[in-house]
Amino acid sequence: MIPKKFKEALIRGRSDLEFFFRFFLKTQPHPAQLKWLNSPPTNQKILATGNRWGKSIVQAGKLLHRCIYKIRDDNFNHINDYIGCNLSITSDQANIIFSHAEQFARSEVLNWCLDGNPVRKPFPIIRFGNGAELWARSTERPQNLWGHVFDFVNFDEPAFEKHPQEIIPLIRTRLLDRNGELNFSGTPNGRNWYFDEFRRGLKDSDSFNPDCYSQTGKTSDNPYISTVALKRLFNQDFMSEDQIRQHLDGEFIDFSNAPFSDKAIMNLLQPSLELEEAKEDHLYVTGWDIALKVDFSVGITLDVTTIPFKVVAFQRFSNVGWQVLYDSMRARHNQYNDICYFDATGLAQHIEEHLEDIAPNPIMISKSTGPNSIGKSELLVALIYALEQNYINSPFIKPMIEELRFYRWDDTKLRTDCVIALAMAFLAAKEAGFCNRAYRDQSFQAAPSTGASSEAGAIAGKFGLRGEMQIA
Repeated sequence: MIPKKFKEALIRGRSDLEFFFRFFLKTQPHPAQLKWLNSPPTNQKILATGNRWGKSIVQAGKLLHRCIYKIRDDNFNHINDYIGCNLSITSDQANIIFSHAEQFARSEVLNWCLDGNPVRKPFPIIRFGNGAELWARSTERPQNLWGHVFDFVNFDEPAFEKHPQEIIPLIRTRLLDRNGELNFSGTPNGRNWYFDEFRRGLKDSDSFNPDCYSQTGKTSDNPYISTVALKRLFNQDFMSEDQIRQHLDGEFIDFSNAPFSDKAIMNLLQPSLELEEAKEDHLYVTGWDIALKVDFSVGITLDVTTIPFKVVAFQRFSNVGWQVLYDSMRARHNQYNDICYFDATGLAQHIEEHLEDIAPNPIMISKSTGPNSIGKSELLVALIYALEQNYINSPFIKPMIEELRFYRWDDTKLRTDCVIALAMAFLAAKEAGFCNRAYRDQSFQAAPSTGASSEAGAIAGKFGLRGEMQIA
């Protein structure tokens, strides 16, 4: 039953999205959000913006609006049920927009439209009294989408989707029965498939499709963001020009010449994986990059029992004292019984003296390789080749993926803590012989890399990987 005091507002809110947001969500969309909400009707829309633009709030509100009014092709209005879905690469990511929608729906001005309380199992659902449902699902298990019919889908942060050639046609098929609308909302991640889809909605693009609409936006579009804080971000030494262009301006950056290729990063990224506790009879190595003042200290542990190796532990902290670092390294070793390598540049004696009980291996990063030292380029090119060859898999760990994506050989102003920690962990695995003797599971295929340079191949050979990788 619609409360009498809301009937007039409900009628107006169907066609006036700005009013719907103000009255029912108690949120005033900024001008760029209103442009998106009032964009022309198309079957596909892409919203690619900088961070903190307000994507999550605007899509949460749009999903609620769609479900409350059952917005769809008039030819299907005779069907009682209606399903809107917020989709993402992981359940955690899908829950971000869903949780905003749930918070809005529980408010005094909207809770009357709910059919019971939202549930979280077997997956998050908000049920409405008009028969509509709002879901949150992930693409980790595509089979969970089979057999369902959707009226509206928002795919949040799609740029990190590992299997778009499988997932996107599946989503479109689920929308086909009712001529539903597909939205993509997320920050760019280089010029991958998401960029290709984005271009379909640009009128000046040679791949323009009139049934698609694309909009980009800058963080500065959001008037609710502190201008002082925004200027501080632009002036931070640790943000490269490319990072500012992608994360604050919402641009699609060309990473074709970046050290870590899109192939390498997608090989590493396995969103279905999770960090995990130590297992009996499993073998582990850990790499640490240590910086106590300006940068972050990072520890990354690999399960090297099988190939591909798997990232099972990740820790990142800053502005802590030496004792916190010692305790963290010791706790990691005691939990995983790992072989520990750490970047000892300028720190070796200090750390070894306090951690004699776990016997960490100090590795100096220098211009060239020598006893207990390795040239930085050799360390990193070995990691590049390992990722190109699918030697390491990892859950979605945003700081690590970001550092790899934006890494450049001139890394003076870049954060490299995760990159160095991962490189140290792989070096530990190699020097302990796990690249040669670990059991290869059925998913591992060591085919010659098309993205690795001849230099990478030479250095891979120097590290003893040439023969067992079967480099052509």
